[in-house]
Parts: sequence; structure tokens; C-alpha cells
Amino acid sequence: MARPLSSGINVVWKTRRDGTRHAIYYERATRRRLGTSLAEAQTELEKIAAEAEAAKPPPAPVFPDMTFGWLVGRYQETSEFASRKPATKTLYRGYFKWMVETWGMIPIKSIRAADIESIKLMLAETPSKANQTLSLFRLVLGYAERMEWVRRNVATRPGRLTPPKRHQVWEDADISRFLEAAEPRLRLGMGLMLHTAQRLADVLAMRAGQVTERAGRLWIGLKQQKTDALVNVPVHSRLEPLLRARLAEIKTLATLPPGKAGNGKPHVINDLLIPSPEGRLWQKRNFSRVWDEAMSRATDQLAGQLAEAGMTDAQIKTELENRHRERRDLRRTGIVRMAEAGATTPQIAAVSGHSIDSCQKILDVYLPRRSEIALGAILAWEKLAAEAA
Repeated sequence: MARPLSSGINVVWKTRRDGTRHAIYYERATRRRLGTSLAEAQTELEKIAAEAEAAKPPPAPVFPDMTFGWLVGRYQETSEFASRKPATKTLYRGYFKWMVETWGMIPIKSIRAADIESIKLMLAETPSKANQTLSLFRLVLGYAERMEWVRRNVATRPGRLTPPKRHQVWEDADISRFLEAAEPRLRLGMGLMLHTAQRLADVLAMRAGQVTERAGRLWIGLKQQKTDALVNVPVHSRLEPLLRARLAEIKTLATLPPGKAGNGKPHVINDLLIPSPEGRLWQKRNFSRVWDEAMSRATDQLAGQLAEAGMTDAQIKTELENRHRERRDLRRTGIVRMAEAGATTPQIAAVSGHSIDSCQKILDVYLPRRSEIALGAILAWEKLAAEAA
């Protein structure tokens, strides 16, 4: 039997074949082997303790009252912050951490409008980050103004930077290449993002109970997490086979006890349409990692095809950059495809959950001035002229 030592070391005595006995020392808490002598074990234990101490995160900084870091901490204790949606709070906390590391010790009364403008210039190369940072300065300094800790909010109208407009949409070849490189759950994920025109967070949260069938067509009903908009989306015919296959899989798994999925792997019984490998709701960063791995495989495949076609390395690099597509482009691709097919803005908005005005703005930005659209306009004009003749 192991004999505990006050130093945090356990010892186990073993008997050799010749009858002699020797000791083996372990760390009591983890059962990690430390050696065969007490001196060796104590040295090893001290090393473990030093490593654990070094691995500890640094203590959170304590900011003096009326500094920016103090203000951010106070704001996060307000009912206003508590009422934000979980995803919004997570986004804010990430930005607040960076902002506090950068400006935490600055007294809030010393912040001037010129400082806000300097921050905007500093972040000019990353417009989205700049706009979110400026928005949060406006938010927390507005709170400070209401509490009368500052005389006025100098970030009330910081001005926004215009991010570069993206006109890219996924072409059929892009989609086919990704589907070939992706595993089944990613294929369904892509199909849902593209053919329902919903955000990733809403797609990952979709469950079988949200799917209904009317007159032979599947429908997906949901309440959007960001906007609280209620939408009921008819399932596109290209998405239907993938969705029906997943619904059948869910139905089968629901009849089996955990750990009896037929492939030797344990499973969690749930009705998520796109579960993580553990059968649970995806963390966005984990889904992004798996998605990027599949995208990398698809890119490698394209690079190989371009090399076989005789392109140089420089030409291949340029072509890959031109053909690069982002996951966020899928929602816009769905909206653009509906517009190209002749759907009206109200019809598209009913699918995507945008207001009609917002949907029109998206189309103004992202609908490419494609030759197909121009040709359609001329053909419609010609048809009208022919009918009038």
C-alpha cells in the first residue's frame, strides 16, 4: 500500500524477483512518477511546482478609479451590459480586453476628441476593427457622461470608416470544389448557410424540431439570434437531400442508447442538424477551424489543377487570391442568387430576415453588375418592344 508523505509525494514499494525491494515515488495529486529515490522525487516535485507557477495567468490588473480600465470594468457591471445577447457580450469582452490593455491606465477625464480621431487613424487599415472600437468608446464614455464622471462624451460622433466592399460570390465551381473536400456535416453546413441565407450562429443552432413539411416541401423556422426576426424558410431543392439524410440519421440515433451508434464511437442523443464531433453545439472557433481545414484542402486541389494546366507559381498565387472565397460570402451569395433569378427585394427579405430597406442596401453593395443581369434587362426590353410592335 502506498504510504503518503507530507511533502506531497507517495511511495510504492515493489519486490523484485530476487526478493529485494525498491521504492517508486509518485506525485500524490496526479500519480505522476517522480523517480526511485526520495531526493530525486523532491527535486522533480519542485520542478513541477515551478512549472505550475510559471503557467499561472498573470493577475488581472487593478486600475485606479476614473481610469479607462476602471470605467470598462464598471460598465460591464451595469444592467445595460447584462441585457446584451450572449454573442454580443462575448464580442464586447474580446474588444474590451484589447482596449484595456492599450488604454487602461488613461484617466477618462483626459480623453479628448483628438484622441478618438488618433485611434481611428491608428486602425485605418482595419476598418471593421476601427468601427467596433470607436463604437465601444462611444458606449462606455456615454455611460461615464450619464454618471457625471466626465463632462461630455467626446466619442459621440467619431465617424465611421468604410470597409472595402466585397463583391465576391461563390460560383458553382467554388461550391463543388469545397463540397468535394469537406466532410458530410460541413456539406450540410454550407448548404444551410447558402440556401437559407442565414448567419452561421443561427445555422449551428438549427435543430430537427425546427424542420416541418408542408405539401411535400421542407421548411425551417427560426428566430434569428442577432435581430430576433422570425423567419420561415422553404428548403431549396439542392439542400433537401442533405437535410433529409441528416433528419433520418437523427431519427435512427434517437432509438439507440448512448455509445451504440454502430461505428464504435459514443454519441450524444440530440437533434442538432450540424453537431460537433462530440454531438454537441459547435463552438464557433472550432467550426471555423474545421471549415478552414476543408477550405485548405480545396485550395490545394485547385492549385494542383492550375499547375497541371501549366501556370507558374506566381500565376497560381494570383489566381488563388482572385478565387478566394470566405464563409461569410455564402449568405450574400444566396441573396444575390435569388436576385439574379428574378426574386423581388421583399421576397428575398422574407427569406434572409432583413428589413426590406436593409436587403436593398445589401443588393446595392453586393449584387455584381454582371453581364447576365445586363443581358436579362435588354432581353426584357426587347420582349416588351416586340409585343408592342
